[in-house]
Formats: sequence, C-alpha cells, structure tokens
Amino acid sequence: MSTRRYDSTRRQQAAARTRIEILDAGRQLFISRGYAATTMSDVAARAGVAPATAAAAFGGKAGLLKRLVDVGVAGDDEDVPVSEREVAQRIAATTDAVQQCEMLAAFVTDVHERLAPLHDVLMQASGIDDDVRQELAREQERRRAGMAEFSALVDAGALKPELDGERAADVAWALTEPRLYVGLVQERGWTKKQYRLWLGAQLVAGLLR
Repeated sequence: MSTRRYDSTRRQQAAARTRIEILDAGRQLFISRGYAATTMSDVAARAGVAPATAAAAFGGKAGLLKRLVDVGVAGDDEDVPVSEREVAQRIAATTDAVQQCEMLAAFVTDVHERLAPLHDVLMQASGIDDDVRQELAREQERRRAGMAEFSALVDAGALKPELDGERAADVAWALTEPRLYVGLVQERGWTKKQYRLWLGAQLVAGLLR
C-alpha cells in the first residue's frame, strides 16, 4: 500500500503547525516588545524554527503582521473568506433585520476583541513601515466592502428611507470602527457584552426604520 498520500497529509499538518507557531511567536513579541524592536530572527527563535523558515512563511515582518490581522478577523489561519463562513451564512439566512444587526454586532465584537491587543502595534508599525501603512488602508477598504455585503443582505424595505445601499454601508462601516472598541472597552472600561449590546442598538438605530 502506498504511503504517499499519508506522507503528504503529514507534511501539510506539520507545515500548518509551523505556521501557527510562527504566528503565535510573532503576536507575543509584537505585543510585548513592539513592532520596531521585533526582528524575524526573534520570531524564529521564539517559534523554534530557522530564520529563513519564519521569513518565508509570511514574506517578512510586515507580511506576518498582516496575517495576524487576517487571523484576527477570521478567527483562524484558514484561507476561507468571511463571506463564505458560517457567520455570514447565518446572517444571510436571517430575514429579520434587527436580528441581522445584532448578529453583525456579535461578530464584530469578537473580531475587535481578537485584534485589540494589536492596535498599538499596528499604529506604531504604520508610522515606520510603508507596507504596513498601505495594508491598513487596504484593510479599511476590505472592511468597507464587508459592510456593503452586509447592507445588501438587509431587506431594503427595512432600511431608513434616506439610506441606499452605499450610504447604509458607510453607516455600518463607521459604527464598527475598531477605534471605538478600543476606546470604550480598553480605555473606558466597558465590558465586551456592554459594547456588543451598544453596537447592536446603534446599528439598528442608524440603519433601520
């Protein structure tokens, strides 16, 4: 019996574990030391891999930080767009606009909770690294596109009469701004639940009749 398929699967699993170890090491070091003070050699040493392996895995330090943001948004290192994930499918399958807003608020709250520890890292990195600054701009565009996808799922008859799809997406994009979570939860001491309920109520008030 051929072991080729088994060996291939085992190699893929080992590669996936290595990626996770590099991501975990990068996250820990970025948060504890800051972006500027962290090198890919540091990340490699923390992950227990060769420097070339760490560098190749994500294309360098900016690529590693980008992937950490991607993982924060999606919740894992799988290359599955948010629009194809279970949460998006559940929102799409729901016909009640209020429930859709509340479901979006719950999803966004989880994303912000995962990304909040990296907020200062991203701000620091964007000030010294052009690649990170450009990626943050693209991330804002992707977030805006995600809000457009969300607003398209809401029954147009449930939206405020003055809102078309584009304006509704702008409202959702503004209300889900990550800085609001950082300010209210990390700086003002709100709980995650308080923020989620507030965001859900703001989405309902801002979007629906």
